[in-house]
Amino acid sequence: MRFEKNWQVDNQKMIKLSRDRNTKTIHKNFKGEIRISFNLELLREHLEILSGIREKHNFISKRWSVAKKQLFAETHNKCAYCETPTKVVAHGDVEHYRPKSIYWWLAYSYENYLVSCAICNEIHKKDQFPIAGNRLLPPLLSTDTGTVELERLAVSLNPDSFNALAGQDYETFLNLHQAEQPLLINPYYDDPADFFAFEVDHILRTVDIIPINEGVMHVVKTTIEVYGLNRTEVSFLRYEVFIAYDTHRRTLLDNGISEITRNLNDMAIQRMKASSSAFTGMVIYFEKVFNRM
Repeated sequence: MRFEKNWQVDNQKMIKLSRDRNTKTIHKNFKGEIRISFNLELLREHLEILSGIREKHNFISKRWSVAKKQLFAETHNKCAYCETPTKVVAHGDVEHYRPKSIYWWLAYSYENYLVSCAICNEIHKKDQFPIAGNRLLPPLLSTDTGTVELERLAVSLNPDSFNALAGQDYETFLNLHQAEQPLLINPYYDDPADFFAFEVDHILRTVDIIPINEGVMHVVKTTIEVYGLNRTEVSFLRYEVFIAYDTHRRTLLDNGISEITRNLNDMAIQRMKASSSAFTGMVIYFEKVFNRM
């Protein structure tokens, strides 16, 4: 294929993620009696807000910070949004996909977490959560809500991340997620390959995300804007990775290279396709496109 100034290819920026649910990986804060106790505390605090006793919730960050190690393991030490190797240069943030300032009842829910770099989270996303559907409603509380009802709500307020039968079931949680029609892609719930295409600009030396088709344009453009996925620094980095990959690929097309050279270039491409590498999804899908040629 001959490259022009701009070249578009079906691709993905983020990579699809999945939760690892077992007794060793899920922290005790997000399952069993501790999860319920945290939920009960949130509910009681909200009653105090309704009664005018307090102005806002007293969220305790150390309760979700313990999830960071496992979240990094699930994202291969990269930001779940921009797919840069965050842990190499920074601690990273436990990001509340649905902001706790709006969705207070999900503040301690593991299903609402992913790990991100500070740029995506603190500079760009902040407390934004645009939707196309109806906003999720908080649990129905009033100043007359009694202890028995609070304890019942504490169990079903959000999922138990280890035992699907111990809290709000995952299917209900996902149905509520889909009904809200978020305009922000979450790689735990959505396959980025269904949304993203890439545009390579050899003059500006950038690679930017664009919608894969008209049907997902609004979601993709909102995701790009809110997460800052096409910020200059990341677009430059993507381009450098693309050029490195394309150089190795083109070298392998030369039938005259030695076996050692062929093996070294093939090994380099395999490393770039590894889950721990920057922009893994981009490299994998470029390779799929070239293999179809």
